[in-house]
Amino acid sequence: SSRRARRSPSALDPYGRTRKGGRTTGPAPFAFGSDRFSEPLMSIKPSSGAEIRSLTSSLASDDEVVRETAVARLAIFGPRAVDRVIAFYASADRNTRRTVLRVLEAIADPRALPLARQALSEGGDVAVSATGTLRSLLDSPVTDTATEAFDALVEAAMDKNAERRVRRRLVLGRPKLASDHGPHSPFATGSSFTLLIVMARAR
Repeated sequence: SSRRARRSPSALDPYGRTRKGGRTTGPAPFAFGSDRFSEPLMSIKPSSGAEIRSLTSSLASDDEVVRETAVARLAIFGPRAVDRVIAFYASADRNTRRTVLRVLEAIADPRALPLARQALSEGGDVAVSATGTLRSLLDSPVTDTATEAFDALVEAAMDKNAERRVRRRLVLGRPKLASDHGPHSPFATGSSFTLLIVMARAR
């Protein structure tokens, strides 16, 4: 009817949800850092896919501003960028691989686990960067992912053949209390104390 109010652009929030009487209705936005991996991933629009491809290529840029901008933007894309970033790793040089691992650390998606474990075995600065990616997965809502990331860190800390700087990175990385971790993390049950002892012995 003519009395029915038309929906105006101002009635929508940035996520396309409707505002009614000061309240917002509709599905909540997906947040890659909120442990809500049970929800379907957002589909990638052609325009977004093209931007992700471009940003991923920029991870290899010699221009620090271009490179760091790409890291930040890909982190915002979150899970939608993970497959592309992981696929890019194989053709990247060692410096670029470190940058790729930083992106995956920021996103903390379970799909990064196999690559992070591989990178840990590559040694040098790449392995150091891989420890950060693995640490980010300790709070994964996917229990197997959190456990495997934990096991990989313990194994590296105990490996006497591992480079000292890699093991020191495990020791000097900021430890968290069990209460700081999500309920899915192996640290949540007090395992952090065990890992800290292992890492201290590895120094």
